[in-house]
Amino acid sequence: MTTVEGPTYAFRVRGSRNSITSVWSSWCLFSADLSVPPVPTITPGAVVGPGQTMTFTVSTTAVDVTKFRYGWSNPPSTEVAASGTDPKTATVTATVPSLGSNTFWARAVDANGNLGDIGSVTFTAPSLSPPVARWGLEQLPGIDETAALADQQPALGGQTDLSTSNVSWVDDVRLVGSRSVELDGESSGLAAPGSVVDTANSFSVAGWVRLASLPTTYDAVIASQAGVDAAGFHLGTQLVGSPSTPRWSFLMKDSDAQSSATHAAYSSSALTSADVGRWTHIAGVYDTAAGMLRLYVDGVLTAEVQRSGTSWSATGVFAIGRGWSSGAPGNWFHGNVADVHAYGRVLVPHDFTGLRAEDPTSGGFQEPGMLTPMRVGGWNFEMAVPCYLADLRDTCQAPDTTIWGRSLALTRGASIGVGHTAAGSGLWLDDRYFPEDGHTESTTEYGRSAVMVGFTEPDGDGLEFTQWEDEPVLRTDQSFTMSAWVMPDGSDGVRAAVSQRGQHSSGGWLTFDPTVGRWQFGVSDEDVAVTPTASVTSTSAAETGVWTHLAGVYDAGRNQIRLYVNGELEAVTDDITFTPMASTGPLLVGRALRQGHLAEPWNGGIDDVAVFQGALTDTEVHRLLGS
Repeated sequence: MTTVEGPTYAFRVRGSRNSITSVWSSWCLFSADLSVPPVPTITPGAVVGPGQTMTFTVSTTAVDVTKFRYGWSNPPSTEVAASGTDPKTATVTATVPSLGSNTFWARAVDANGNLGDIGSVTFTAPSLSPPVARWGLEQLPGIDETAALADQQPALGGQTDLSTSNVSWVDDVRLVGSRSVELDGESSGLAAPGSVVDTANSFSVAGWVRLASLPTTYDAVIASQAGVDAAGFHLGTQLVGSPSTPRWSFLMKDSDAQSSATHAAYSSSALTSADVGRWTHIAGVYDTAAGMLRLYVDGVLTAEVQRSGTSWSATGVFAIGRGWSSGAPGNWFHGNVADVHAYGRVLVPHDFTGLRAEDPTSGGFQEPGMLTPMRVGGWNFEMAVPCYLADLRDTCQAPDTTIWGRSLALTRGASIGVGHTAAGSGLWLDDRYFPEDGHTESTTEYGRSAVMVGFTEPDGDGLEFTQWEDEPVLRTDQSFTMSAWVMPDGSDGVRAAVSQRGQHSSGGWLTFDPTVGRWQFGVSDEDVAVTPTASVTSTSAAETGVWTHLAGVYDAGRNQIRLYVNGELEAVTDDITFTPMASTGPLLVGRALRQGHLAEPWNGGIDDVAVFQGALTDTEVHRLLGS
């Protein structure tokens, strides 16, 4: 029987077995409620930025509504009871999930379980709010130990410079030419003068870490904030399972008692020896609106767990490199920590990846991501001059445009001409000594990263020559990016635009391969004469006589190499079976090192060479086109 709304229906029943029949039951009366609640009215509160909580009031005049469903996806699924009589209302708070355009959805549910029509409200979340505290923990050019320990955001969370206890500083462990904090796993740590985040409300802590050994203690802590007896949170590693294995983790206690329940989000896969010595970005997030703990590893949400219990404030010292248990410091971390951020809000995916202004959901905002690598070298050739006489003072070099000050020393015959923009300059190589001036002799033309260490005494002609000391720029055994604008002239032989050499091989390289007519990016396994390599090839054909932007990325966290052409990702592989070699020689522009010999000479133009320690995201590679 098909029921319709309006009439009252009646039914009764009786039972029968073995010819014995019962009496009829009493009549049961019902009417059908087939109408669904109307679209509710959604009234947003003040618009806030991503990762912050925003208030919404949902209401309806349908008197039989008992609850609402709401959320950031359609259909919404989170339920809240309706209150009042006319209208029925509910006020909820939710964490804004992204930068730019966001849509909040809601529907009413009546007493009979009928799901109402869905309504929505769309708004644009403003720019990401910065961290309340940030510490570099690295001595870079112009940044001494005091500056490396200073809070870079004193106006937001107060001056929370770090003090140190038994820490050391090591050279070149993350960036070539820098010094990084090292923690011994026994007694070394850093501490702010007091608390930094409010653990009773939403907060996030993130930083770069490098394990010096596999953790063997239950809890090795990268960052913490102390209470009286227990810590408000521990971000670090935790031994999990049986047999126990170390995992990245973010944990919180139910109260300030060390004996209280622990809630932990930890990575699903165990840490192994492959993770030792590799820089990894770790972030812990507490979202009070959702009641969730979240753990991000290299910008990817790895785990989230529900946190029950009442939130509480740990008002003790914020520490790096150690935890706080049973009223005392402990759980020491063994390794290196850098660029630590603390936020008074939830981190959202855009905090890690950034957002391009042309993205249709961006609302016009363009933001870099937290994982944006450090530019460790840049050469635009604007101040370079043609190299008529090798190493002549004040010529034959292209100055570095970054703080690192590593020049690109040019060999005899290197020419400076028009770059990829008509108003700019670029490097031109052809292995001939200025044929436009009538010379026919051959040359070996390329550039190498180096620093000036002095000058020779003037010769009989009064000329001084530069004394160079070659220097590497990249750690090619860690995540790195190399990029350049290139214009190949001709298609005879493999041509190397950018590489970084070792003793026998280049650790990473960007090349033009005429045998397939494509661009390539690759890395080498070992610094030996014949070494295994891994490479990717562009899908688009390489064009001679046309300026093209190339970027090659080695992403250690994802075991991946990527190749971008004119800002677009064209090739990727994530099945690399080795960690690339640590190339200790200089960065080469216009050459690669193969089996101990300089090879693959570039013929054509190269401009705006930029190299980064770290893996640029899609967003950041695209931004290079306009930088």
